[in-house]
Amino acid sequence: MRHAISSLRTVGVGLGLALAATTYAPSAEAAPIPNGTGIELAGFVTLLPLGTDAADLTGLDFDPILTPPGGGAPFQTRTSGAGTGALLGLFDPDVEIKDIAEGTIVGSGPVSIMLDIDDFFTVEGLSSDLTFDLTSILNINRLYDGETSITFSGTGVFQGGGFDATQATYTLTAQGNTVTSFSASVSSGGQVVDVPEPTTLALFGMGLLGLGAVARRRLG
Repeated sequence: MRHAISSLRTVGVGLGLALAATTYAPSAEAAPIPNGTGIELAGFVTLLPLGTDAADLTGLDFDPILTPPGGGAPFQTRTSGAGTGALLGLFDPDVEIKDIAEGTIVGSGPVSIMLDIDDFFTVEGLSSDLTFDLTSILNINRLYDGETSITFSGTGVFQGGGFDATQATYTLTAQGNTVTSFSASVSSGGQVVDVPEPTTLALFGMGLLGLGAVARRRLG
């Protein structure tokens, strides 16, 4: 009986150490991005499927090769971005932005399209880069009269830039029938997203390994 109580006591200590390690592990970031501040993007885009117009697109290629209207040498476009509010120090004339695959942007009006595009775009900062993960499309508005356009909005997560991972919302508009431009506004929601930190996970893992060693010793 004493042997069993001792084992339980040792396991309890091990659990306590593992929980304490996760509770008191230092935070890697400082604070959420203040509510209402964000990033403004602008650039050109190729509509997917090829040959469609803005109102009918289902995907976007943000790194297109364009030929100027009236002729001229084709050129490869880039997206630019600049911070607003507390992110004024962020600016990059060559923003890295990932494509949205054909067949993704479907329907019109309120929708529920769940996405998982990590580092959808990256904007260079004075001390560290800020990235935005695209997580959903929640509303799509298609305009067919005159110059066609599409506007869609949804949610995502800001990462980096010296801040905690922070919830954000965005709106993106693409317009044009031939050469198509787009603009996007991404605004912080001011709410921290719970992302496990490497230090916390490592300490918790060490605690669990210790429990396993104790259990093997008692059974041996």
